[in-house]
Amino acid sequence: MDSDQGKLLFVGFSWATNEEKLNNYFQGYGEVVQVVAMRDKMSRKPRGFGFIVFSDPDNFDMVVHDEHVIDGRTVRFAFGV
Repeated sequence: MDSDQGKLLFVGFSWATNEEKLNNYFQGYGEVVQVVAMRDKMSRKPRGFGFIVFSDPDNFDMVVHDEHVIDGRTVRFAFGV
């Protein structure tokens, strides 16, 4: 399997949101293999974007068609990762 298969880029989440919270939220859409919140190298604070990897890429349709508000921020998805 291609390493990028099943991977989505998401943007717009709160700096207060961590990987555990994102993982728990998106588990409702299928098995989450990995969630990565990109962090600033110096401060280690989340930068408001990251990647999520589902075990089944077919979960994308459900995820991208729903609105996601986590910690008061709307999370959006980018394609072509």
